[in-house]
Amino acid sequence: MIENFPDLSAKGLADKAADKVAERVTDRINASAKIPDRLADRVTASVNAFLNTSTDTEDVSTQNIKQKLMIDAGILFFAIVSGIVLLINGLLAMIIGIYIWVHDRRHEV
Repeated sequence: MIENFPDLSAKGLADKAADKVAERVTDRINASAKIPDRLADRVTASVNAFLNTSTDTEDVSTQNIKQKLMIDAGILFFAIVSGIVLLINGLLAMIIGIYIWVHDRRHEV
C-alpha cells in the first residue's frame, strides 16, 4: 500500500508546478497567432529557467565549496553563542560573588 503513494517531496512538487506553468504559458503563446514560434520557445525556456529549483546543473566543486562554507559558518555561530553564554555566566558569577562578599562583611560587624 505504501508503494502506491505518489512521491511527495518539495523538489518533486516544484518540478510539477514548473511544468504546469510552462505548459500554460506555452499553450497561451501558441494560441495567439501574432507571436512567432521562436519567441514562444524563448519565453518557455525563460519561464522554465526562472522556475527551475533543481541543483543538478551545479558541479561537484561548487557543492563542496558551499558545504565547507556552511560548516564553517555553523562552527563560528556555535563559537559566538557559546562565548556569549560563558561571558554572561562569568558576569553573573562575579556579581553574585560580590553580593555574597558584601553581605557577609555586614554580618561580621
